[in-house]
Amino acid sequence: AAEKQKTKALDQKEEDQDLINPNHVQKKVNISDLGAPRELSRRESSSQMHVAGKTDQAKADLGRLTKIKAERETVQAMKRKVCHFLVVKPTLTLSVAKAAELAAKQKAAAGLR
Repeated sequence: AAEKQKTKALDQKEEDQDLINPNHVQKKVNISDLGAPRELSRRESSSQMHVAGKTDQAKADLGRLTKIKAERETVQAMKRKVCHFLVVKPTLTLSVAKAAELAAKQKAAAGLR
């Protein structure tokens, strides 16, 4: 009877090992282990590498962002030039507007004759 119980116990251990969850943590955590630096997971380490700009995707993103930034700076510079032109030389813009108005009046007058 004792041999049957030993064989049953061995069979149950073998079956239990097949059913063991590989993600189950078997190591007990001590309070002293909480302060120790821990090993980063693969996801955490890859995200840190991405933030540091060491991955191919991060390099591509940074290249794309620098290109966009340069385009925005050129657009901003062009806007500054246009605003400067309108603020510094308002008489020129008024004279252009007046010239266009006079030309329209002359065309209208020529059409009536």
